[in-house]
Amino acid sequence: WHTGPIITGPAITKRPGHVTVLQEIEYSHRTRYTNNWKADKTNLLKRVDFSLYGVTGITSWMDVIVRPRWQWNDRKGVTTWVLADTRVQFDFQLFRDQLPSTTWLPSMRLVIRETCPTGKYQHLNPKKLRTDRGGNGVWETTIGLNIGKIFYFGGHQFLNVLYNIHGSFGAPTHVHGFNTYGGGYGTNGTVYPQRKLRMSFAMEYPLTQSWIIAIDSEGYWWSKTRFSGKNGLSASGAPASNTHLSSIQYSLAPSIEYVWTKNLGIYLGSWFTVAGKNSPRFRTMTFAFLYSG
Repeated sequence: WHTGPIITGPAITKRPGHVTVLQEIEYSHRTRYTNNWKADKTNLLKRVDFSLYGVTGITSWMDVIVRPRWQWNDRKGVTTWVLADTRVQFDFQLFRDQLPSTTWLPSMRLVIRETCPTGKYQHLNPKKLRTDRGGNGVWETTIGLNIGKIFYFGGHQFLNVLYNIHGSFGAPTHVHGFNTYGGGYGTNGTVYPQRKLRMSFAMEYPLTQSWIIAIDSEGYWWSKTRFSGKNGLSASGAPASNTHLSSIQYSLAPSIEYVWTKNLGIYLGSWFTVAGKNSPRFRTMTFAFLYSG
């Protein structure tokens, strides 16, 4: 009788033949953190994300998740609808804890995810102020571990504790013109994308059988990107940059869940950054509807 927190993924795979569908909508304001951990509030981007998660169990120890995503971007009155990158994920159950638990071991599942570059990432229109950017143009592989333990107190009372650690690396990608990594007129070269490390921790606790509160915390670390080729010229005529510096980001996401049955629920929450360096700064309102059968 819970939907799960906003950021941190579960540690249990779906049983064979069981399906979960989650429709998530996020509205966010996005700016940047500078190299000295300051908030740069200029160049505001307003974004609405529409994500559709489909999860189905394949075997008793494996499930698959597909997540297509669309975005509506607005910067200084310039608006664009874009298709974002698509994720395909396979989860493998390493250990499944039972309720009531008879061991101190938590549930653990191995995560292998591929991000497919379905979103637009190059040949961007400078007049659209990067609102036509939808993705990173990179086949990115993520390998991680989801760990979870439910402490059951009887009745509808439980404490669900979750921890994720994921590492990601992407293949080099060729870019032309204005692109996700910068670029400009005449840009032509290869970007070697950032390696990423993400860790998150979450807790869920029911106030009643139907009302549950949750909170996530997340740390995100990116290495710098490298570029080889012709840099090109920015819109101002200066040499264009096609690289990102190493980055750090910390965020929180409190939420409240309401479930009608064990198969049907919604959640509403706020996801926001609390500190960062050379990384996105955002505050987001998130709403999701979940069906599990």
